[in-house]
Amino acid sequence: MSTQRLAVRQHPFYDFPVLRWTPTGFGRGGLRSMTAVAMVSFLLLSLSGCAPSPDAQTRSPFSEKDFEVILAEGSGRIYGRAFLTTLEGEVKVAAGNTVQLWPAPAFMKEVLSLQDRGYNVTNYTQAVVRKIRPYIRESLGDAQGNFEFTDLPAGDYLLQVTITWEVHGQYGSSTASDHVRTIVPLGEAQALKVVLTR
Repeated sequence: MSTQRLAVRQHPFYDFPVLRWTPTGFGRGGLRSMTAVAMVSFLLLSLSGCAPSPDAQTRSPFSEKDFEVILAEGSGRIYGRAFLTTLEGEVKVAAGNTVQLWPAPAFMKEVLSLQDRGYNVTNYTQAVVRKIRPYIRESLGDAQGNFEFTDLPAGDYLLQVTITWEVHGQYGSSTASDHVRTIVPLGEAQALKVVLTR
């Protein structure tokens, strides 16, 4: 039977011994070698977890005028229910949570697409968010997570909400949360029902 081995080379800055592993256990090095491997594993995990997201920019430039469209007169309506299902299979509704409605021009769609792919969008800055903020509308979810937005002009809109709920454990209660969002197109004078979930 062939012997499987895992070798950890000596680090140029640290006195890490070489560790050999076989299916029957650790070879030379004893506790000191095991400690060295644990340290190496921790460092590798830390570095991988702290790796910065790659930078990217949207092709479409930000224009405040693209967001001003929400101020126009309209008779459209977006309504529906916001909820999510936890990993344990429990349904949590957006009761008392704020559902936000954002205009979703090309710039905003690209920002969301890049973020979903793990990019840091360098031209989506706090200054840009401050300029968008006056054009965000909000609706408070009722006991069933229902929300409604009225008098809307036609266009594409981003709906998003952070749903929070209590988690009861052995050592007391804590608050958990998760984010749900989607982009929907609204036609002229349309009443659009949306199930905001994941």
